[in-house]
Amino acid sequence: MTFEELLKKVDQIKCVEKRVMAEDGCEVVIATDDLRRLNEVLSEYFGPPQKMQGGQFSSEAEQHAEPYGGVRSGQTLYYRTVEAGLELALLWPWGNGMSLTVKVIRHK
Repeated sequence: MTFEELLKKVDQIKCVEKRVMAEDGCEVVIATDDLRRLNEVLSEYFGPPQKMQGGQFSSEAEQHAEPYGGVRSGQTLYYRTVEAGLELALLWPWGNGMSLTVKVIRHK
């Protein structure tokens, strides 16, 4: 799967709100009911998350997430290093427990 195909698959998940959909990434809001499907898509592309919701994270994971708002205990981070740079996905659950913000980014 290419990065562009990943963006298309994320776009196909029912979104509550599409904030950004661009060549180098996207930002969408999805219902937590669709989290399982999203994790399947992201794991297919990135492999297992580098940091799961509630889990510990490495200083490397923290460093990669920092330019995009960082990663906290309740958040999930996927990333991989590619020839062109870094690709990552950040999942930030909302306090209401019903939605989460998803950012998929290609950082060159």
